[in-house]
Amino acid sequence: MFSTDTSPATEAGFETIRRMGATTRKFDAKISRDPKDIDPLRLQRFGVIVFLNTSAAVLNADQKATFESFFRNGGGFVGIHSAIQTQPDWQFLTDVLGTRSTGVSPVS
Repeated sequence: MFSTDTSPATEAGFETIRRMGATTRKFDAKISRDPKDIDPLRLQRFGVIVFLNTSAAVLNADQKATFESFFRNGGGFVGIHSAIQTQPDWQFLTDVLGTRSTGVSPVS
C-alpha cells in the first residue's frame, strides 16, 4: 500500500486492509510512503499496488514506467479515495482509472 498522506483516515484505511489480509489469511500488506519503493525489484514481491489517499504528482518518470510495466505484466491496482487525483497529467493512470475527478477530495 502506498500513500503520501498521514491523516487518521489513511491510517485507519491501512489498518483495515491489513486486518482483512490477516483475517482471511489471503495476503500480507506492506505500507510505504516513499515513492522510491515503486521499484522493479521491490515490486516483484507483490501482486497488487494500492494507492490510498495519494494525490498530486508523486512519482517520477522511472517510477511511472515501473508502475506501467508492473500493471501491463498482470500486477493489480487499487485506487482508494483521493487516489483518483494522483498524477493528474499521466494518461496511463487516467486510462487505468477510467476517469478523473473534477474537484479536490478532502482527506479527514
